[in-house]
Amino acid sequence: LRSAQVFSVPIRGVDPRDLLRGHYLIFEYDWHWAVAPPRERPITGQPLCLTAPVDAAKGPRASFATEGCLALVDGLYFGTTEPPVFRPKKPEIYVRPRLFIAEEYGPRLEQLLRDRKAVVTIDLAITDDRRALIRGWRVDGKEPRDYFR
Repeated sequence: LRSAQVFSVPIRGVDPRDLLRGHYLIFEYDWHWAVAPPRERPITGQPLCLTAPVDAAKGPRASFATEGCLALVDGLYFGTTEPPVFRPKKPEIYVRPRLFIAEEYGPRLEQLLRDRKAVVTIDLAITDDRRALIRGWRVDGKEPRDYFR
């Protein structure tokens, strides 16, 4: 994990839900596609290629290119959804990603997202074996404890 490259990837479709204790943020990654992705049925076996961002706020550029990649991510691509979705592989399943949010941040984050007053990003660590692991999250580029002070 120490050699993993970390990318700040915006998320969309967030759905904060009150589950047991605290909140889970259920989301999709908002990939910044280098070119329009193919509009196909779900496909696997073709990793997502991440390259340097042109605009840091949009995160890394994503494509299905085979050259010039800073990192490759295994996952499942849903090209028939609007917008298209690429979900990194989590061991052997492709589920909508979710992130635990401490109860102290949940209600305020939910309000910010509902009002579209903040950009939430995930710090995504890409390992040498093409796995994507969530390292943390940010609101408008700040750690939650700093943003919600």
